[in-house]
Amino acid sequence: MSWELIIGSIPKSVTCVALKGGFSQKLTPGLIPETVLDFKIGDTNQVLMVGSIPNSVKRLYLFRKFNRKLRPGIIPKGVTELYLGNKNDVLKVGSIPNTVNTIYLKGNFNQKLIPGILPNDGFKELHIGPIELKVLEIGSIPKTVKSVF
Repeated sequence: MSWELIIGSIPKSVTCVALKGGFSQKLTPGLIPETVLDFKIGDTNQVLMVGSIPNSVKRLYLFRKFNRKLRPGIIPKGVTELYLGNKNDVLKVGSIPNTVNTIYLKGNFNQKLIPGILPNDGFKELHIGPIELKVLEIGSIPKTVKSVF
């Protein structure tokens, strides 16, 4: 990236932001405006921090080259749909908030899902594939899930 984002450089009229292709700037709170509903991020060499992703985001896309650990609090409670296409162990127990009701496991997703990784409250739809089926462990899909595609 040959330019640097500063707070206010993305207009408040923007509702979708995609950071791909080696985004290397530290994503500090406030860079992405609170008007953004769809946030897409791929290959980055920076660790995300709590507040990096605005609370307004409803749909969060972590593309296949995204490989940063997600500790609890990084994914904001406003997110209802989560798209995971990464191929590294980025999820930890508690890193997906209970507000997420739909999760898509796509592409190169190959993290083993142990019980507690997927949220236990409010999570209703799981879309799988194509992925390695060895990622699903018995008990990893919560009982709140109503549909698996």
